[in-house]
Amino acid sequence: LSDWSSDVCSSDLYRRRSQIAALPFGEFVCNTRLTSNMIVPVKKNDELESKIEEAIKNPRNLGEMKDADAIGTVGSADCGDMLRMWIKFKEENGRKVIDRATFQSFGCQTAIAVASVATEMLRGKTADEAKSMSGEELAAPLGPLPPVKIHCAQLVEGALRSALGAETTAPRSNRSE
Repeated sequence: LSDWSSDVCSSDLYRRRSQIAALPFGEFVCNTRLTSNMIVPVKKNDELESKIEEAIKNPRNLGEMKDADAIGTVGSADCGDMLRMWIKFKEENGRKVIDRATFQSFGCQTAIAVASVATEMLRGKTADEAKSMSGEELAAPLGPLPPVKIHCAQLVEGALRSALGAETTAPRSNRSE
């Protein structure tokens, strides 16, 4: 099996398939696009695959952050794709910037890889600077994602926006009533 066969394809569309059929050139369902009832192979991008593999082997900022200032969650446990992001701020040169961001993902390897590189990119950005970043920008260190994997970057963007939208209402341990 190819490296892609270990990819966790978690959407219902993939799970409903009763078989993981080998496609031409050794590609598998996780590296395909489903169109109606047809499986169409997606052109392989070895550079993207190696960057994703590296991010999976050495994920950055993976895990819950106990003292986060903001938490955002997107996705649904029902369909399988879900991502949660924690953000901690600090004061730097008179500006409130992101000190650290962490994540947990229940999705495919690409979503984990995008979240890993995105949390690194967020360090030192203000909330407004981070909110202005698109999924494409957050995934940029990996290279262009194939159309079938764009939702992975959108998942990370959504969790980031959810966290930053809730940033002012996140519970703090030092808040006085």
